[in-house]
Amino acid sequence: MKFPVKRLPLSMLLLLCMSSGLAASEVSGKLADKDPLSSDALDVINSLAPETLEELMELEGERGNSGEARKKMRLSMLKRVGFELGLAQGARHHLDREEGVYRDLSGTLDQVFDFRSIMNIASSDIDHQGGSLWFPAIVREVKDVIETDSNGQFFEYSEARIEILEPEKMISSPPRWQDFLLGKEEHSEYGVKPGVNATPSNDEERAIWRASVSEGWHQSMIHARREMEQREANLARIYLGSLTYMRLYLENRIKPGYVSAEYVAASGSKTVQVVNKRTYAITNTSVMNHNIDDWKSAIDGDPGSAFDAFGLELR
Repeated sequence: MKFPVKRLPLSMLLLLCMSSGLAASEVSGKLADKDPLSSDALDVINSLAPETLEELMELEGERGNSGEARKKMRLSMLKRVGFELGLAQGARHHLDREEGVYRDLSGTLDQVFDFRSIMNIASSDIDHQGGSLWFPAIVREVKDVIETDSNGQFFEYSEARIEILEPEKMISSPPRWQDFLLGKEEHSEYGVKPGVNATPSNDEERAIWRASVSEGWHQSMIHARREMEQREANLARIYLGSLTYMRLYLENRIKPGYVSAEYVAASGSKTVQVVNKRTYAITNTSVMNHNIDDWKSAIDGDPGSAFDAFGLELR
């Protein structure tokens, strides 16, 4: 089993050399004329450090009981490898299970998270093809906001605080819930099998191995849930943020951005010709409308809208 000294930071390599019995003067002497953060210094340390676990065990053994030192290091290695293996396998297993729940609900989720309909409604005022590429701004609304200063001399209450988190943007296709909740690909293989030197060989080692793998597996369950919570929160932020924009847009409390269009019949260079080129660009982004006289107190629903078709209510 190779000991990954090439990947260790300089400070750890120095510590490794010292703990392995190398004289401090030998290390410091070779580094005296080198920048401690330079690649030359790292090469010196790499040349002094052992390259395999067996060599490291031998160096440790020279300072005391060779058999006891080797056993201690091997048990430590088994604990680490077992934990990391359980963590890797468990994370993929638990993520597969969590993602499987959403895959089973794909039909419902396709209807609920219908970003295409949101884009169509949000770009209804754009009278050219660029509107189909326009994704609305992401807006966050917080109710009942209280602000105070550290000295207790200031108190401010707001019924709502509305903020544009992200401006509108041009995208080639509508987002999908799968892009947020599912990984890049399904996990079919679970981790990497350890080498021969990293597998238990007796009852004591097998007991340590099982406990370490179990600990990593349990920890992976926590990691997988946190990962899915982050994915869910990101989807909610984008989806609810775009719906909040739509509500404020219909209430005339936010002024939408503008997408300009440019058409060129033929262009290019001496060696390249581009025909019928259309360019779309967001020249103005959405801004808040603070003139309360312009606001609409009620929204008249369109019976034929995509929101009504899917049973979604803007409120």
